[in-house]
Amino acid sequence: MIKLDGITKIYKTQHTLNKVLNSVSFEIEDGELLVLSGASGSGKSTLLNIIGLLDRNFNGKISYNDELYSNIRNASNFRNQNIGFIFQSHCLIPEFSVKENILLPVIDKSKYKEKTYYCNKLLKYFNLMQYENSLPSILSLGECQRIAIIRSLINNPQIVLADEPSGNLDKNNTEILLEKIDHLRKDFNTTFLIATHDENVLKHATRTLYLENGNIK
Repeated sequence: MIKLDGITKIYKTQHTLNKVLNSVSFEIEDGELLVLSGASGSGKSTLLNIIGLLDRNFNGKISYNDELYSNIRNASNFRNQNIGFIFQSHCLIPEFSVKENILLPVIDKSKYKEKTYYCNKLLKYFNLMQYENSLPSILSLGECQRIAIIRSLINNPQIVLADEPSGNLDKNNTEILLEKIDHLRKDFNTTFLIATHDENVLKHATRTLYLENGNIK
C-alpha cells in the first residue's frame, strides 16, 4: 500500500544540521496495525507528517498504491480522500460544536446526510452522543481526543495515521478505541500506523518498528 525508500529528513539551524531520519525504508501493508515505537525525539511524529503529506521537504521516495508522492499535485485533496489523522493534541476548533468538528472533513456536500448518520453512529459507539452540540471547551481532554479519533474516521480513509492516540484516554476508552480499530481493519481493510509507547496498543499490533537515532531497528 505505502512504500518508503531511503527517507531522510534533516532540520537545519543557523549553526547545525540535525538528521532526524536516516534513510528509513519499510512498507505498510493493507489492513495492518503497524506501531512506531521509540524514545521522544526519535522521529516518530516527523515520519507521520511525511507519510501524511504534511511535510514534503525530505529526501527519498514514498509511493502510495504505486503512485509516487512526488507526482501528487493536490496534496490536500489526496489527504482528504485517503488519509485520516489523529494528532497528539486533539486540534479541535473551539468555536465549532462536536458534530461540526467531526464533519469538517466532509467536502462533498452530497454525502453530508450519509456522513451525519455515520457521525451519530460513531458518537454512540464512543459514548459521546450527549455532546454532539457542545463546544469542545466543556469536554475533558480524553473526550476531546475521542472526538478527534471520530473525525479521523469520518471519510472512511484507507489509512489512519495516529500520534499517541491513547495518550489522554483511560484504559477503558483505550480498549474501545482498539475494538474499533480491529473492526475497521476486519470489515473495511483500513490500515493504521500508530506512534505510541502504550503497551495496550502494542499488544494489538500486527508489527512494531522501533525508531532509534533516525534509524529503524
